Amino acid sequence: MANRKITQLPVLSSANDEDIIPIVDDSELTTKQIQVGDLLADQITEAERTKLTGIAEGATANQTDAYLLNRANQTGTQPASSISDFNTQVTQVISDGGGGATDAQLRDRSTHTGTQALSTISDAGTSASLDVPATGNASASEVVKGNDTRLTNARTPTSHTHTASQISDFSSAVSTEITNNAGAGHGTGTVTEHNDVSNAGSGQIITTSERNKLSGIASGATANASDATLKNRANHTGTQTLSTISDAGTSASLNVASSGDASNSQVVKGNDSRLTDARHPILP
Repeated sequence: MANRKITQLPVLSSANDEDIIPIVDDSELTTKQIQVGDLLADQITEAERTKLTGIAEGATANQTDAYLLNRANQTGTQPASSISDFNTQVTQVISDGGGGATDAQLRDRSTHTGTQALSTISDAGTSASLDVPATGNASASEVVKGNDTRLTNARTPTSHTHTASQISDFSSAVSTEITNNAGAGHGTGTVTEHNDVSNAGSGQIITTSERNKLSGIASGATANASDATLKNRANHTGTQTLSTISDAGTSASLNVASSGDASNSQVVKGNDSRLTDARHPILP
């Protein structure tokens, strides 16, 4: 390539990173070369220029999202309208006389005062509203104590009959009766002559399995109703104590006031004046 002045060189419209540019090194007064890619290494890219365009003049660096979202790092105030449950919470605090107590303190039953109606107990049984008798046995509108005489009194059985299978000594009694009356209307008195009434002609008035079954039945046993009938609560009679109710609350044994507001040993009715009386809110 012939020597030419720089001004005589053609203009390059688009340079690649590998293209060479001549550079005059003033310290050595020599001409050196540098690649376009090395020359542009520290230049801004199009993506960086777009990003820079979107940043406002004098912008400052923000904290992280986590820091900015943390309420503990926020300053200033905000209107009540920006709090979704503000009215509900304020109304509840005023109603409960909480005076600025926390939700946890207001929900803690150990901090509650006064009484409440039995109707507010979700799992109370129907017996929870009934009283126990002051003395003696319970009436039809009361529940019984453990000393109700009807729980342990003796009862005379009503007139009834039994089948042979329900009599424990039926087999031995029949055998004795036959032996004692041998020859009295029984032919020769031998059991083998009664095949017409025996089990499959075995000559036995009662079979061994039947005798074993009878032996397992108590003397004087009565016939029970079916299991379904005995388990059906609709067929039960009498009363039972509150202690036999597995899911009764501690308020179930408490009475309601006959009139006026309930005492500390009673539960309140819905007309207890303290449920609706006006109260001044407690200042924090």
